[in-house]
Amino acid sequence: MSNKKTMRAGAALWLILVGVPAAALEELTSGETRYITGGVGENEKRELLDRASQFSFRIVTARKGNGDFLSDCKVTILHAGHPVLEAVMDGPVLMARLPPGSYRVRAEFEGKSQERPVKIAPKSLMNNLYLYW
Repeated sequence: MSNKKTMRAGAALWLILVGVPAAALEELTSGETRYITGGVGENEKRELLDRASQFSFRIVTARKGNGDFLSDCKVTILHAGHPVLEAVMDGPVLMARLPPGSYRVRAEFEGKSQERPVKIAPKSLMNNLYLYW
């Protein structure tokens, strides 16, 4: 093993041992829309909170009645009738960078779908949509 590879492996091991969490959530792209999804486990929850200011829109999914968070929800966000984001959620939260405008959010879980209008205002705080099944 070369010295560079040994140093990289040693640095990675040191970070693991001292408990510095690596970025767990990869920023993804659907069309031209950037987004992240997750929220399973404390590290992902913390990372979503830390990165919230980078996004304009957040969806949170849960089960009606008991409030258990859901994952594997299929989400489509439409602008002027055209999809700008299509994704399957890896956890109960999806955050997207949407420019100001009017959107329709379609979400499906276990064969049941919901549709909601969403308006993103210029320079607004995070816009939240809570969906329950």
